[in-house]
Amino acid sequence: MPLSDDWPRLSGPESISLEKEELNHLWELVRALKQEQEFTALFSDPEQIQALSRTADTLSEIITRFQDGFTRTKPTLPPRTVEKLSVCLETLKDIHWCLKQEVLGNVTTIAT
Repeated sequence: MPLSDDWPRLSGPESISLEKEELNHLWELVRALKQEQEFTALFSDPEQIQALSRTADTLSEIITRFQDGFTRTKPTLPPRTVEKLSVCLETLKDIHWCLKQEVLGNVTTIAT
């Protein structure tokens, strides 16, 4: 699986979908980057590394805004909505951690 064309659409906060299917797709894309073929292609492409780094930064900002808004509105939300949003937030955090630590962190470790 080559580096996905999906990455450019993740450049801004308006492009992140909170739908379960979209989050699962994003999660699979990030996890795929840990595979040898994907990682090797990524490692040899500084532009792609920079793009993923920007994506990780954007995702961090989205998570912060999402968490802040969720914390403010949580008391007024129905329990089922709170549960769904909590799962979404945790998934976003997992995706970010995988991208930042397991993918980009390993690129940095190997490069130095």
